[in-house]
This record gives sequence, structure tokens and C-alpha cells, in this order.
Amino acid sequence: MTTAGSQPGSGASRRRRAGETLRRLAIALCCGFAVWFALQCVMSTVATRAVVVTVRGITRGDVIGDGDVAVRLVPDSDAMGHAIGDVRRVVGDVARVDIEAGAPVIRGMTSSEPVSSDGRTTLEVALASAPDSLTPGDTIRLVTTGEGGDATTSKTRARTLADDVLVMKTPPRDDDDGAGLLSADAADGRRTVMVSLTPDEALAVLGAQEASPILAVER
Repeated sequence: MTTAGSQPGSGASRRRRAGETLRRLAIALCCGFAVWFALQCVMSTVATRAVVVTVRGITRGDVIGDGDVAVRLVPDSDAMGHAIGDVRRVVGDVARVDIEAGAPVIRGMTSSEPVSSDGRTTLEVALASAPDSLTPGDTIRLVTTGEGGDATTSKTRARTLADDVLVMKTPPRDDDDGAGLLSADAADGRRTVMVSLTPDEALAVLGAQEASPILAVER
């Protein structure tokens, strides 16, 4: 016996609608998985390359540290042919140009030698002091004999020619076989070092080194 207002087929209709909804959901999920698997297959056929990229922006002259670079996998292309793939090849180097954050590090962007910054010049200085303890990248002062001195004690006072001098190149040590730009001593036996300094300091050093000994003082 059926009560008033009841619909005998309503339960079956709801079940059919629920089944249709589940079927559509299953079809949508299957399509999604199919697209995902297709993309995975396509990506697996694309050749990739390990490339060193910068984690932060690096300014010309900065020394690159461990936290400044990382290795990322990128699609291989001719443009990445000169990219560096091992962080060990750049950590400790000096940036020769400004490098934006996230940019690949290309060969030639870094150097193991210090880089003279803008507004400075490089100069070869014949030192009276021994340069064996100097290393490229060191910051030194250049001093020479002062004017006047102390008449009471007959002591010669040092006069600073340049206060913030970057060592660019040093002469080979006595046990080095190679000969290069700085391998020869100056005519009076002083050894030549290439440094980076301001133009005013360079002129002061040039004016002093012909007449007075110049010493390098490590900072």
C-alpha cells in the first residue's frame, strides 16, 4: 500500500543520478591521469642539463660563496652550452660582471683572480719589501719614507701612499719554474706586484717609487 504523496520510483531515480555523477567523476579523473602521464612521457624525452645558477644577485668583484649558487636541471639547448655545471668551479671565484639572481653562470663570468672595480686603475709597483706573503685578493697599504722625520731620534717615519690597495698579481715564488709578466725583478732588485688602487693613489705611488723604497703593509 502506497501512502499519499509518495513516489515509488524516486529512490531508483536518485540512485541513477548518483551513479551518473560517479561515472562522470571517474571519467574526469581518468582523463586527468592520462594527461599527467602523457606530460611525464614528453618530459622524459627532453634532454636536461645541470647548470649552476645564482641564488642571489652578485655584484662585479664579489667573491662567490657556497650559499650564492646552486645547481638546477634545465632543458638542454645551445644557449646552455657554455654554462658551468659544477658549483666547485665557481665557489671562491670573483664575479667579473654583475649576475642577476636566478641567472645561469656562464664561463667567463667569474675568475680566480681579483677584479679591479670601477673608478680604480691597476699599476705595477716595485716593492722593497718581500712580496712572498702576499696573495691575490689581499688588501694592503703602500707606505714609503716620510718627509722630515724626527730630528731628535733620527728615526725615519713612514708615509702612507695608498690605504686600500687590492693585490691583483704577485711574482712567482723562488721555487716556481714559470716565467710571466711579474717574474722579473726590477732593475734595483725590487720585486714587482700588480695592484688596484684609485687614480690619486696611483699617481702618488708613481711619484714616490722612483726616489724612495715602497713597502707593502698587510691589513
